[in-house]
Amino acid sequence: MRVSAALRPTLSMASALCIFSACSGSQSLPSGVTLAPISVPAEGLAQKSRPLVFVSIMYSQIDVYQQTGMNKLAKTIKGQENPQGLAVDSAGDLFVANTYGPYVSEYAPPYKKVAAIIPAATGQEPVGVAVSKDGILAVTSYSTASGLGNVTFYPKGSTAACATIASDDLPRPVFDGFDLKDNLYVDGGPGFGSGVAVGRIKGACKAKKLELLMTANSLSAPGGIKVDRTGDIAIMNQGSSPVTIYTYNPPKKHSLGKPVSTTQLDGLEYGLSFAFTASGDQLYAADSYFGVDMMREYAYPGGGQATNQFSIQGGYPVDQATAPAFFP
Repeated sequence: MRVSAALRPTLSMASALCIFSACSGSQSLPSGVTLAPISVPAEGLAQKSRPLVFVSIMYSQIDVYQQTGMNKLAKTIKGQENPQGLAVDSAGDLFVANTYGPYVSEYAPPYKKVAAIIPAATGQEPVGVAVSKDGILAVTSYSTASGLGNVTFYPKGSTAACATIASDDLPRPVFDGFDLKDNLYVDGGPGFGSGVAVGRIKGACKAKKLELLMTANSLSAPGGIKVDRTGDIAIMNQGSSPVTIYTYNPPKKHSLGKPVSTTQLDGLEYGLSFAFTASGDQLYAADSYFGVDMMREYAYPGGGQATNQFSIQGGYPVDQATAPAFFP
């Protein structure tokens, strides 16, 4: 059953979004996908090279803000079907996991119309997306019927899957991020805080299995997972107060070991994921606490107080991505 918008203020922190609950939607791709008109303020996107930050708003739309100046709203991409995970490739194309589609949509700059539609596998609803520097797309998804999910890989420019990985060790993958060798790091769990897990899938289109990874510290609710500019693995812990990102060296013997750095995000009421800026030394994290409606920017790995913050349109922010994109 879909989560009613009226219930959003009372959702528990561990199950605030559909990515951790039993959302449902149509299980087949519509014969035609029609987008509502896109509203573009007068400022618009004056330059293709202008740094942008994208925010998916649950149930409805993608909002696009300028990273510089007054962080003006540059564009709203409507017509989404419960947009959740976001990713941007090296060309600036935006990928959106439309959970209720169920499909992944691709938009090329200036993000006026859909460039491609990637249907989800039968019975699966996409929740997370990641793109490698080489353009390989990874999509995490799960079944509303069984609660089990998988990770599917697509070659650059293709809507046909090249590999699909499902694992009992991580039955419900949600967040994902590539390293420079096209290895994918994923985290998630069965949902509702009943279990969490972190894994690595080597080889992308040549992938064979998921390797379960242990951490020396406890992660009560792992959220966004990214590989930073040094090749270390950064994982947001949603369950900490304040929200904290733990960063680990690459795994050895199926373990990430102890964190090598801790990034405390002061002022963030509740975070689900984050996105590095192109330089990798700053990150954006939308405050997903209902009614806060704030995007915050932090130094990485220093953290602490936000270096910048700005209001975002009302709604429930889920994920964020930046253009130009960051690659480790």
